[in-house]
Amino acid sequence: IRKAFDAQCKSLQTDYIDLYLLHWPFYNFIEMWEEIEKIYREGRIRAIGVSGFTKLHLEELKRISDVIPALNQIEISPYNTNADLVTDSKKMGIQVEAYTTFNGKPEASQTLLNDECLVKIAQRHNKSVANIICKWAVQHGYSIVPRTNDFNHLKENIDVFSYTLDENEMNDIDSLNRGISIWGDPRKYLNFKQQRIIK
Repeated sequence: IRKAFDAQCKSLQTDYIDLYLLHWPFYNFIEMWEEIEKIYREGRIRAIGVSGFTKLHLEELKRISDVIPALNQIEISPYNTNADLVTDSKKMGIQVEAYTTFNGKPEASQTLLNDECLVKIAQRHNKSVANIICKWAVQHGYSIVPRTNDFNHLKENIDVFSYTLDENEMNDIDSLNRGISIWGDPRKYLNFKQQRIIK
């Protein structure tokens, strides 16, 4: 981790990083967190966060460290609102960042982007469905990381502050939740040392 961090600082031409994420709760996430925390305490990282962590993963970090993650980057989309994990993260004082809001596995993403409810709301506001989903996430108070290589899509993704979704529209989008991941499920990594977490 330290070698990777030093290489990233060199690439970015900086001696510190504002926010550094531990990406995904792999079997050795405790050891990885402890190493990142050392760099954080040296002042070379201003804030550290995590990506894809469930409540059990967060509780395990809290058990072994007094450094609470500044951010938990989790999959959030209208089909997977992850409401319980959002609530748990916020209770711990952790900012929620949404990834895979509409860019996931191609078939699942296309189903979402063609959802009748979302299409109607998009037409009402003269926006794309992707933009509506971004707006929905922002209105919920999430940070978002929409991904694109297209400049026009980038401009469109930024244009979420020129309008507001009303309460009924927000509720309609919330009601689409199916608990379906359109990318990957970090819960499968709970069996790595489950006895350690449960203790």
